[in-house]
Amino acid sequence: MILFRTIIFALFLCIIAQFSASAEVKLPTEVKSFFETYCYRCHDAKKQKGKFRLDNLARDFGDEFVAEHWAEVLLRINAGEMPPEDEKQPSSEDVGKVAEWISTTSTKA
Repeated sequence: MILFRTIIFALFLCIIAQFSASAEVKLPTEVKSFFETYCYRCHDAKKQKGKFRLDNLARDFGDEFVAEHWAEVLLRINAGEMPPEDEKQPSSEDVGKVAEWISTTSTKA
């Protein structure tokens, strides 16, 4: 009976860990505003330049596939590739805040 309870408890802990690891992270207001201003025009439901949508990109950073997409977003923003030169440009401070959020959130996951 003790073994049975131990197994049930272990399974319960595994289930709890799975749910907590796969939780969607909420976009901070500053990050959401950044994406709305500089990104969604070309990467949303209406238009997906580069076959990429940012507006519905999951925020489950514990998922390796999702984390790779966020790493790509971080790379493009930090490299100055996004937004493109002919589009409105964010300030360095705004880029830094978004980059920091993506990095920090990825590290926590």
